[in-house]
Amino acid sequence: MFKSLFTTVASGDNSDWKQPSSVEKVVIETGTGKRASNYTPGSEKSVEYIVKGTSKPSVSTQYEKVDKPTNFTPSYDEEKKTLTLSWDYDESKLENISFKLTQSVGGGTAKEITTTKQLSYTITNLEPGQKYSFTLTAVGENSESDAAATSFTAPLEEEEPSILEPIDPIDPIEEENGNEEDNNENQEDNGNNEEDDENTNNDDGNGDQEDPVEGENEESTEGAFLPINREKRLYIEDAQSL
Repeated sequence: MFKSLFTTVASGDNSDWKQPSSVEKVVIETGTGKRASNYTPGSEKSVEYIVKGTSKPSVSTQYEKVDKPTNFTPSYDEEKKTLTLSWDYDESKLENISFKLTQSVGGGTAKEITTTKQLSYTITNLEPGQKYSFTLTAVGENSESDAAATSFTAPLEEEEPSILEPIDPIDPIEEENGNEEDNNENQEDNGNNEEDDENTNNDDGNGDQEDPVEGENEESTEGAFLPINREKRLYIEDAQSL
């Protein structure tokens, strides 16, 4: 009788069957024999009845939602021009966990770029000026975590500055010596000019002095008596009166 009863219930024809008050319904996870959890897919659930007071199976963790990764952070290396994504996760739960990483560029469609069991991933060949968006989920045997997200904008390439040829600095000692030589040359030139001016003035002074006129010399001697004897003096006076 019980066999035919449970067969009818199992077949889904329970229109005439009423649940006895001595039993209770339990949702069991298919394949594990444990009670289904909130994360057990509907296709993996079945209903069983057990006598009240009987111990129930434990709740399955088969489809339990895994923890979300934390501290999902980008780090850019300017020298290598690479981007490293890193994150944290509970070490006690890492054994059956891997991490799925997706990427979108410039607001485009997100694509899976890797699945890894490591806690970091490095990206190369970044396009300057483009914004990169990332999502990271922890993947268990039968479920995934909520996604962690981060983004990064690749810096623009800087133009290399033009290189100017170095100018040799002027030695202050050499510059001072050069100035002294110039001053000495200027002083010598000034001295020469002064000598030339003085010579010119002397020449002008000499040129202004006129030679004595013969008439003046003659006038100065007119009427003068030469130291001669009386006879000659009288002769000269008579000659002048003619």
